[in-house]
Amino acid sequence: LDSLNYFCAKVYFRMIRKFFQTRSAFSLLEILLGVIIVALVSVASWISVSVLTHTGETSRNRSLAINLAQKSQEEVRRAAQTFYNDLDTCVFPPASGGACTFDEITTNFPDFTRTLTVTAVDGSTELKQSTVRISWLEFGQPRFIESTVYLSRPAEPLPGNILGLVASEKIP
Repeated sequence: LDSLNYFCAKVYFRMIRKFFQTRSAFSLLEILLGVIIVALVSVASWISVSVLTHTGETSRNRSLAINLAQKSQEEVRRAAQTFYNDLDTCVFPPASGGACTFDEITTNFPDFTRTLTVTAVDGSTELKQSTVRISWLEFGQPRFIESTVYLSRPAEPLPGNILGLVASEKIP
């Protein structure tokens, strides 16, 4: 019985040793293949992060430029309510002592410049075309967007001394 136990134990330990037996080293081919796979995954990751960063910066700049163009056109509309006849002389940045009072953008939009062009449409005195051009540098390349709005002469205000009475047909 002891020899049977000894034999079973010997077979059992031999099976365990074979099961857990590993090779002593990797071959050169396996190491090179592993390095190539890691390099390919790293390059693909780096390219995707680079593209995402570039896309994010481009989107940010364009949305800031669109916001600035909308803000600038609103300023022109506001100025047209009072200074419609003088709009042709309005410029960005605002000239000191000029008729138009536009906001300074250098604090909120330091990387952007804007230009304003106001022209009469077909020589009309009642309709003007306002074009705002927003420019910036993006990765060393100049970029711009333009926004055009047509402005009509505002209606003359009613005199302030008009008094009226709304009544039915039957006035006592």
